Amino acid sequence: MIIHSYSAGLELSRLQDWVAERVPKMNCGDDFGADAMGLGVYQADKLIAGVIFHRYTGFDVNLTIAADTPDWAKPGVLRALADLIFNKWGCLRLTTMVGASNRRAIRLNNGLGFVCEGILRRGLDGTEDAIIFGMLKDECSWLKNG
Repeated sequence: MIIHSYSAGLELSRLQDWVAERVPKMNCGDDFGADAMGLGVYQADKLIAGVIFHRYTGFDVNLTIAADTPDWAKPGVLRALADLIFNKWGCLRLTTMVGASNRRAIRLNNGLGFVCEGILRRGLDGTEDAIIFGMLKDECSWLKNG
């Protein structure tokens, strides 16, 4: 498994579009904002997952994940993500938001250790509720097992 980091340019734009195509209700990669960064997870030279970091505040960053296979979520990849977010960037929390109808993403967030923090009624696209998940640095099992 190989991880590539993207902070600007055409490759980041392609990764954002790849993620946006796979995330329900996302119109295009531009929805992530100008300050977005990303990681592409590759297996045998094929992109299998994209992780977009956006809305970075210094203490928090939003995370949007899309994957064609669950194989991307290996312990080493998760430890690398946690180390980047919590240790290198100094974030105290990580936030993610999913549509209430996206059962697969809800299971993923729960399985990765995120805590449901609330519901934004019609907050995803004006019609669908959005579920907010968060993870605090001191709750992150990815760091504790590293």
